[in-house]
Amino acid sequence: MGNNSSQQRREKAQRKKEREARAMVRRKRGNVIAGIVAGILGAVILVFGGVWIVNKIVKSRSDLKKVAVRSKYYELTLGDMQYLYFDNYNDFMTDNSENVNIDIEKSLKTQYYDEQKKITWYDYFLQQAKDNAESYILLASAAKDEGYTLTEKEKTEIDELIDAFEEYGEKEGYTLEGYIEYAYGEGITEKNIRRCQEIKKIATRYYTAKVDEKTLAYKDEDYINFLEKNFDEYAGSACKIDYTYFSFEAQFEEGFTDAQKEESRNNAYKLAEELRDAGSEEKFDAIILKYIETAKLAEEQGMSAEEYLDTIYKSSAYYNQEDDFAKWAFSDERKVGDTNIFEVKENVFVAYYMNKTIYFDEKPTKNFRQILLEIENYSSAEATRKTALNLISEWENGEATEESFKALVKEYSTDVTSVENEGLYMYVREGELGLEDFDEWLFDENRKPGSVGLVKSEKSYHILYMCGDGVPTWQAALVQPMQEDAYNELKAPLVDKYNVTFNNKLINKISS
Repeated sequence: MGNNSSQQRREKAQRKKEREARAMVRRKRGNVIAGIVAGILGAVILVFGGVWIVNKIVKSRSDLKKVAVRSKYYELTLGDMQYLYFDNYNDFMTDNSENVNIDIEKSLKTQYYDEQKKITWYDYFLQQAKDNAESYILLASAAKDEGYTLTEKEKTEIDELIDAFEEYGEKEGYTLEGYIEYAYGEGITEKNIRRCQEIKKIATRYYTAKVDEKTLAYKDEDYINFLEKNFDEYAGSACKIDYTYFSFEAQFEEGFTDAQKEESRNNAYKLAEELRDAGSEEKFDAIILKYIETAKLAEEQGMSAEEYLDTIYKSSAYYNQEDDFAKWAFSDERKVGDTNIFEVKENVFVAYYMNKTIYFDEKPTKNFRQILLEIENYSSAEATRKTALNLISEWENGEATEESFKALVKEYSTDVTSVENEGLYMYVREGELGLEDFDEWLFDENRKPGSVGLVKSEKSYHILYMCGDGVPTWQAALVQPMQEDAYNELKAPLVDKYNVTFNNKLINKISS
């Protein structure tokens, strides 16, 4: 095996983090089984630099061949479970390493996920591995009963995964066997990966057929019915209000007496009262405009007073019931034109005007495909741009169809989060990606299905193909919880039918 020093491990982890940071934000379309829809992708990501090392040592290699999980059709060994454990751990660390306090030089058994409940990170990842194993086995078992078998395409993908391990391991000075052990622990072999991947592949395809395809067939009434049943839990993602506001803060000078402070508070409140009692939206806005002009707030920002009012003091909020304003604004009695004052913090009074009561955000989401070209893979940014333009030209001079674009995705895109799905991103809401240039291209009112364009991010060029509108924004916010419901309905009868059992004494030997 090659050198596995701390410095090497950190460098590899850092390369992985940088790669992921350059990739577009993942579309999370309700993949409720951890890792299941990632299929081969999760493991492919790993071999390109995302190995996070902890103590991957098993005291007895013979234990790795013992059966740790049993069901009607499938058995998983301890080695299989260790593979699932570290597969999940590596993916989690790739996404969250900067946000969690995990020391990769120390055992996860000594580090707490929840110190109050005495749950270690080892406990957390072990439970995730068990949950994932159960989900994979239940779905694959149901698929088997319905005649599913591993397709030639899926077999090829697993072979390509192993080839990727071998290729990357060779570059790093490892044999295939050595690199697999480096990534997943001593004694873990190609057989463990293949066995788990075969189950995951079939489970993924079954999940897609039963849950993902059901999602695409949802009608408006399905969303409404779901929201009515779960209003308090999910209305915050779907229901909005529009309002105008302006705040008044009591000003205290050094040495003010209590009486002077009270007078200042009263003056601030009276100004808020004047605004609250304006009587109409026009008068409400006019009073605010006067304040903006007097304080020259707009001039400092290079705006007109009207632009400043629209930008700063007219706002929207999603449903919640956490503060006094929200309880008032989202109540059933609220109507357009209602006003009120709330002390949002000590000595700060805010006057509100209701421009629009509870409504759904009907703005359509967007479905698109992308070819990701990372600048680091070319001699320069300009060379990357020229490659992108050449690909666009190639597409335009060919069939210029979505199918021909998908073919280019498979050949050229390095977006590991979407290439398996031919570059497809669905139900993307405005602002969700956090990339202004993307929003400008995707949500341009003149953008038509079949349009192709080029967008640059900090480290990459993105060739985008517009598929068309997705569901309205408010419905997109409900897709994931609705999928969770659909999956739970699918899973419930499978639990007793296939009876997945765990040898916990054996599983607890997984190293960390």
